[in-house]
Amino acid sequence: VGAVFKDEGAGGGGGRGVADAGLLVNKQGSNNAIDVVYGNRRIGGSRVYINTTQQNGTVGDGTDQNQYLHLVIALCQGGTIADGATGHDLDHIKGVTKVLLNNEEAWNSTDGIHADYSGNLDVRLWYGKQDQTVAAPDVTATSISGTTGLSNEWTSNHRMRSVAYAYLIFKYDREKFPGLPNVTFDVQGKGIRNASGTYTYDDATRQNPALILRDYLQSTRYGKGLSDSELDITSFSTAATYCTNASLEMNGAILTGNSIFRNTQDILAAGNLNLIYSGGKYTVKPQKKLDYSSAYNFNKSNIVGGWQISLGSKKTRFNTVTVNFFNPDTDWQPDSVVIEPSSYLTADNNTINAKTMDLPFTSSKTDAERLARFYLDQSRYQTVISFKASHEALRLDVGDPCTITHDVTGYNLKQFRVTSLVLNDDTTVNVTLVENMPDGAGNDYLEDNA
Repeated sequence: VGAVFKDEGAGGGGGRGVADAGLLVNKQGSNNAIDVVYGNRRIGGSRVYINTTQQNGTVGDGTDQNQYLHLVIALCQGGTIADGATGHDLDHIKGVTKVLLNNEEAWNSTDGIHADYSGNLDVRLWYGKQDQTVAAPDVTATSISGTTGLSNEWTSNHRMRSVAYAYLIFKYDREKFPGLPNVTFDVQGKGIRNASGTYTYDDATRQNPALILRDYLQSTRYGKGLSDSELDITSFSTAATYCTNASLEMNGAILTGNSIFRNTQDILAAGNLNLIYSGGKYTVKPQKKLDYSSAYNFNKSNIVGGWQISLGSKKTRFNTVTVNFFNPDTDWQPDSVVIEPSSYLTADNNTINAKTMDLPFTSSKTDAERLARFYLDQSRYQTVISFKASHEALRLDVGDPCTITHDVTGYNLKQFRVTSLVLNDDTTVNVTLVENMPDGAGNDYLEDNA
């Protein structure tokens, strides 16, 4: 499993920006999917309760019945793992840093309620603990004098355990609230396990694509529900180190209404990773420079069948890539960058052959450019070779480096990487290899700094 391009065709433009799937608006409905925030993301959430009350929170007849609006918004998934020692779970969201009304900051975790909304807004936040109670929010910020708290309809039974949510009270003011505002939240996503297997809210861990992938694949609530025994844990730790050293981060909201396969692809794209299934376990591998110093060599002694060679085509050799991502510097709106090296255009007689790539979990323009350049450069090396080899080829795995030395093709230690290995009944192996990008091409843009 790896990242996927969208084909714009020769001369295609792209540049529309990745669709935000309604993340920045307040959805209404009782059956909306509850998404998962990894890293950091601005989201709107789903309204689950709305009503007006008197000053004392009573729903019913009264002279000030319509003066106080109560709004409850479910933000995202909270905790799922219980810690028996403390009675609290370890993987709820880290927190909310801002509440915005119609894209204007109304509360932040440092200064509290903004002066413009003082006297007209109460904010209460729950971070999604499994044992959370209505009486004990994680944040209480009140500015409306005289109110006694929540609506009498919102009882002690409305705990919304394991769901991060907000309870807002608005005191009517025609100038401040001419209508129901759209409310968005800057969320610091859930805690996950670090490379040592310990749950943490450390930012470097929460934003690491490889560690996020492990958390998602192992979630029994919204992921694949895999156990430790079904994962090559060491490979995830190694990939996490690569992501850290290569400065690749993930920030986004997993749409639980999407397929697990689609969400996995998007996580992998953020970390420049591949996921393979080998030896009964899922293994994650970075797409990085390969060490060919001791690579297995295919030659006349171990190639036992005919060859199939594909040199690729102009349609799949791109000279322009548009990558779409979400930009926190523009209030998390969709943004795009275009990579169009002049050398590639010249080599292709100035005929544009474009691809568009969506990176919904990348929030850095620099990372978007680096990932785009990697996939653009990779597309320039398309030679695919298939043949039958002796059983010795089973020492290899998908993604491993290898070389070919053979007079049929004129190759002398030509560098490839493995894309497929299939064991036949006669113990021979069907091998498929793809040409490796040479050093100095796109893999340099994403090489780790270790």
